[in-house]
Amino acid sequence: MFLHERLESGQKEGTRPFDAVIFNIPISNVDPHAKNFSILLGPGSPQLVPLYDTMSGLASLNITQDHAQAIDGQGLGRRIYGHYWRRMAEAAGPAASGTVQRVE
Repeated sequence: MFLHERLESGQKEGTRPFDAVIFNIPISNVDPHAKNFSILLGPGSPQLVPLYDTMSGLASLNITQDHAQAIDGQGLGRRIYGHYWRRMAEAAGPAASGTVQRVE
């Protein structure tokens, strides 16, 4: 809870995990999972480290398009429509405000 409250206190830092999810879907990075996100704890607010272990699955026919991180239960990238993003943002609460606008 402490970390969640501190991330929400800095709105920009609080939205970065959602921005990473938004980025991974259109590039077809199908293997983003919790171990690909790290938080740096230091003086001041916690910070999400830059994205790592990312790749685009668009260049290969042998890579599935089923994402490890589903958006509101939909894991097939080409079928993740606006209503999935809206429901994910609603479930996430204030930290995800503006998610739909960033997706568009």
